[in-house]
Amino acid sequence: MKTIWKVGLILGALLGLAAVATWLFGRPLYHRYRERHFLAQAQAYRAQGDVRKAAISARQVLRQNATNIPAWRLLAEIAAKANLPTELEWRQRVVTMDPSLENRLALITAALRRQPPPYPLAAEALKEAEPQGRESVAYHSLAAELAVKLRQPDEAEAHFTKACQLEPTNNANQLNLAAIRLGATNQIIAAEARATLERLGGLTNLGPAALTWLMAEALSRTNLVEAVARSQRLAAHPAATQQDQVQHLDLLWQAKDPSLEAYLETLKTRAGTQAADTLQLADWMIRHQRAAPALAWLRSLPANVQAQQPTPMAIVNCLLALQEWAELQTFLKDPPWEEIEFLRQAALAQAAWQLKQDVVAETHWRNATGDAGERLRALIPLLDLARQWRRKAECVDLLWMIADRFPKERWVLAELDRFYQSEANTRGLNRVYAAQLAYDPTNLVLRNNLAASGLLLNQNPVEISESFLPLWREHTNNPAIASTYAFALHKQGKTEEGLKVLEQLPPDKLHLPPIAVYYAVLLAESGRTNEAKPFATLARTVRLLPEESALLDKLPLPPGP
Repeated sequence: MKTIWKVGLILGALLGLAAVATWLFGRPLYHRYRERHFLAQAQAYRAQGDVRKAAISARQVLRQNATNIPAWRLLAEIAAKANLPTELEWRQRVVTMDPSLENRLALITAALRRQPPPYPLAAEALKEAEPQGRESVAYHSLAAELAVKLRQPDEAEAHFTKACQLEPTNNANQLNLAAIRLGATNQIIAAEARATLERLGGLTNLGPAALTWLMAEALSRTNLVEAVARSQRLAAHPAATQQDQVQHLDLLWQAKDPSLEAYLETLKTRAGTQAADTLQLADWMIRHQRAAPALAWLRSLPANVQAQQPTPMAIVNCLLALQEWAELQTFLKDPPWEEIEFLRQAALAQAAWQLKQDVVAETHWRNATGDAGERLRALIPLLDLARQWRRKAECVDLLWMIADRFPKERWVLAELDRFYQSEANTRGLNRVYAAQLAYDPTNLVLRNNLAASGLLLNQNPVEISESFLPLWREHTNNPAIASTYAFALHKQGKTEEGLKVLEQLPPDKLHLPPIAVYYAVLLAESGRTNEAKPFATLARTVRLLPEESALLDKLPLPPGP
């Protein structure tokens, strides 16, 4: 019996170990199996053109493994096809996991297409890709494209020339170089470039790009008739995109061409069978005061097209343009919009604001920012909407959220600086200067601005004066630094010392309006009111911060002109 009991114990232990081993090793194997299965399924759906099911399967992959790069790349491609703002976010995530040149170039391409000037993400990504891309034709082509968009023709030509040197027989490189030389002042060079583009315009793969440049060149000469002819040829090209076709609509509209309506109907028919094409065309109609017809068209589409993004987004844009707030709330009641749920919540917030449902609006906006979370490429579209809807407080909150969560995005602080300047908000400027100085601690202008705004806000003048003294000693002839140090002394009751600091400056510097403010204040405080008066008058010739105006208002100046 003992022997049987021992054997049973051993068998039980072995079975237990086998169960644990199965759980430890079999579970990961099962997850890897599901991951491969869903990825293959997603790719198959993508090949069949069913982007909705492809996206669902790709998200199933990421539930098994959040670092599956092919799945993220697939989601980015789907977002690009559907013209969704999440494309940049997914491409940036791919680059974070795999910073290969190929992935970086895909991100740059998307950023150039989706971002407005000055294309900060594209510029940053190009800089990061430069070590890998020095010998890459694709890299130089994208760098040149950015330079063209930023109106930097010399830099664009340098990149196009480098691409031609790397692959001299490549027609694409010849096209790019011809494109930049199309606007040359040398008429022989310009004519050669035009001839090259005409020749390449007949090629299947390069035709659209060549025709686009020729069309743009015609527009630069304000030759609308020629531009329309070029655009018509481009829109009819087998490789033309919907963007090319919508661009042709624009030109027909500018030219008041009678074929506009017929062409618009043709595009509506084409887009009506493919949800990915509805948004761009609907947005064109909205921009041209056709929101009501656009909405009617979208609602006439098959149910499956209406249900698939970006068609719901297009419908929302129409309702926003038509200011149909109650109808918008009804339409957005459900279901959630998955990766772009933040846009649904934002639209609900706008509808509630317009209907004076402020508490409801705050809840939806909080949901929108919460859903965007740590995703920069979700926060930026929210910021664009807040600007469009003139929600100042929400704009500022979003800018600070981006500044706090994404410190590399320095443009945010510059935008906050401009906003607070326009609002004459000293406290906001003081906060911005402190944040900017954290990234650039040796910047004299920022150090001075932070101290000066702090003094106006009645922050500790002794501490500011003591920290500012070494800076003033190094820059006694800098009028801005001298006026700040003098004002700090004045705030401590040392007005005469402050006057001595200011009066070391050349007389013409004292007549600068921003310096005259503080010179007038110190002169009046010391009893030299007659001398203070012309400086106070001079100071009011420029826009002052409220605290500076208040200082001048309190001065005991003599009456009269």
